[in-house]
Amino acid sequence: MSEMKTTKKPLILFFAIIGVCAVLYGAWQLFERHAAENEVRSRFTAPVSSGVPDLLHASPAASPLPP
Repeated sequence: MSEMKTTKKPLILFFAIIGVCAVLYGAWQLFERHAAENEVRSRFTAPVSSGVPDLLHASPAASPLPP
């Protein structure tokens, strides 16, 4: 009986460590996805620098590209 307890404890500890690592990995992936979405959103909502044609917000009648 004592052999079973000594064998089970390291196995349970091993699976617990794997579970904690899986939770941390999942949380990190969610954080990275959220950070990437925010970066993309901020790039498209940032004001255009002076002297650069505004291709995203230009009116259809006045194209900033030369013919």
